[in-house]
Amino acid sequence: TWNGIEWDSVGSGANNIIRDMVVYKNKLYLAGYFDTFNGMNNANGIIKFNGTAWSKVSALANNGNKTFSMCVHDGKLIIAGSFDFSGTTAHLVSFDGTTWSPFPSPAPVNFYRMISLNNNLYISAEDAVYKYDGNTWTIVYTPPSNFPATYYLSSFDDAVIIGDLDEQSTSSLNTQDELTFLLQYGLINYTVPLGSDSAYITGYFDTPYPSTRIMNHIGLLKRHAPSTQFTFNNDSICDHEYVSYSATISDIY
Repeated sequence: TWNGIEWDSVGSGANNIIRDMVVYKNKLYLAGYFDTFNGMNNANGIIKFNGTAWSKVSALANNGNKTFSMCVHDGKLIIAGSFDFSGTTAHLVSFDGTTWSPFPSPAPVNFYRMISLNNNLYISAEDAVYKYDGNTWTIVYTPPSNFPATYYLSSFDDAVIIGDLDEQSTSSLNTQDELTFLLQYGLINYTVPLGSDSAYITGYFDTPYPSTRIMNHIGLLKRHAPSTQFTFNNDSICDHEYVSYSATISDIY
């Protein structure tokens, strides 16, 4: 932990990879591939910290000790992983701090990254990025190629940022589920919003791009005002004639 001046040790750590962490009901939850954490066996890929001590999270039967990601959505902790739950390979479960429950799944595949935005849950798998509106799962992004890939999910204001590891590109998904290329030859894997008009980004960038300032794979993404250009078909008319106008608006990123 960081106390504002220096880093403090919070235990002896895990015996395998830590994949994700999230704060839920004033506790820090860690997810990963570990089965031993801070000297405790049978951690089953998930552990929690109350600010003083680490403890195991009980009642999740984890077959493979692999928890991929977590997200707080609709007041519950949603967890994706490779585990058995209640005798079935659920892949997705929810936790209210006391009770585990199966969570509706869009497909019988493993899921990797999740974010909650605009009352929707977005989750990535190797075949697509899915959105759950509380009732129905829909596919909002599929890869241009047929190869399995990893999709990083983050956000910037109301937009979902999708980093496609296979294509080494990044797209922006708006609230109408419309996709636009944000970086066609650059991968964003995390964003840290600084407000509604800018965010720090990390990823893989070979060269600077129009709306970024790049330094050692850390950049600043800034929203700018839409660029508009009006055109008209005629500047001289007679009585009962009309002038037609059209406008082009560039991307806001």
